[in-house]
Amino acid sequence: EIQADDFHEIPDRLKVERAALMAHFAFMNYAESQQIGMDALGMGWIMVGRANAATDEGEASGLVGLRKDAALATSVAGKLMQRVESYTDGFGDRMLMLQHMKTLECVLVFEGSGLDDIKDWLSNLNFASTPFCGFGQTHMGFRAKLQRMVGGIDYRQSIRRKVGRCSKIAVVGHSLGGAQAELFSACAN
Repeated sequence: EIQADDFHEIPDRLKVERAALMAHFAFMNYAESQQIGMDALGMGWIMVGRANAATDEGEASGLVGLRKDAALATSVAGKLMQRVESYTDGFGDRMLMLQHMKTLECVLVFEGSGLDDIKDWLSNLNFASTPFCGFGQTHMGFRAKLQRMVGGIDYRQSIRRKVGRCSKIAVVGHSLGGAQAELFSACAN
């Protein structure tokens, strides 16, 4: 456990160990829930929630966060978009919540781009800018993925309602999940 008021006070060895742990958590999210639970337990953490993205309402609607009548950011994404429906429930995006058994610290983990998930790559390619959370212009595809995740009932029931039980929260992700983690953290803070 790292306890310091200033990140610069933490010894380098502990910073590296913490970074390795967070990277491990980021990649754990690709595994099945049972495997995650066992892996986390072996490190003194428990899986307290896992959510799937599912919404086709509001600003997050559509495949990459654009309504059917909106123009896509790139011609490549536009061509790919024509081959895929505007929304399916099977987005496959997941968010994981782990909690340390002693300190009650929590880690929220956003899943990254799936190698074979065309919808993730369409979101990555949707780099048009759009306002978000008072920070000015943000990558539209990343924003849409985040809003789809936190806008779903799974998130509200499996993650959000448990956040108050955390002593502190770290937010991590890999690839597209890292972008979502950055936006989530910036808006939450």
